[in-house]
Amino acid sequence: MKPVFTCLAFIISLSAMAGFDDTRLTISSGNGVAIRVMVDGNRYSRNNGAVVIRNLPAGYHMVKVFQKRPGRAGTGFGRSYQQVYSAQLYIKQQFHTDITINRFGKPLVDEQMMGPGYADEDDEDEDWVNNGNGGWNNGGNGNGGGWNNGNNGGGGWNNAGNVQTMDVRLFEQFKQTLRNEMMENSRLVVAKQTIAVNAFTSAQVKEIVNLFSFESNKLEMAKYMYKYTVDKGSYFILNDAFSFSSSKEDLANYIRNYR
Repeated sequence: MKPVFTCLAFIISLSAMAGFDDTRLTISSGNGVAIRVMVDGNRYSRNNGAVVIRNLPAGYHMVKVFQKRPGRAGTGFGRSYQQVYSAQLYIKQQFHTDITINRFGKPLVDEQMMGPGYADEDDEDEDWVNNGNGGWNNGGNGNGGGWNNGNNGGGGWNNAGNVQTMDVRLFEQFKQTLRNEMMENSRLVVAKQTIAVNAFTSAQVKEIVNLFSFESNKLEMAKYMYKYTVDKGSYFILNDAFSFSSSKEDLANYIRNYR
């Protein structure tokens, strides 16, 4: 099933490139500190200026922003950068969304509609993806912790507890596949096959749980997906997905005893 999803995601990506040319996302540091950005699994960096991403499809996107820690030398990602923003950000069509990290490391989010001939100072900036040896894909050679560093313990992107969740477009395809399964028992089987090789946010889990009609299936799915959820502290939002207090108590007991 995974190759099918990959193919579908690729097709969607091509469609997005062809038809969505009226959105813009800008991420910048108010005090000029180097930043690194991840949007739907794509990685961008800027030592100065702003990261400008054009042609994003309108809708929700997982956006994470990392800022270089004060006084930390080197280009490695792990301990040199700290996460200052993480959210499912909704990008509106024909809007410019701006995220500025202020001098205190706090994110400020704003948006403005883009009319005909819209332009601003970001038009001269270039958005780019860094896949070189500057710590992004460092294979554990001990020079500061890369994005995919699994050996040196420096806080790399794919270290345990810091797993990238399923991106927005792939997640939408996953939900549609589940909707196409008319029988809930079959839907459970299909869901578990995909869930077991991915990671999710609590908000995504809630969306999946709500695709099931029977309370027992909702509860089974909520329990099953807890293991694959990256923000377990937000799992309380699933309470709204249940009709009976007994289901909420059952899930709470499961989480309390989870090992």
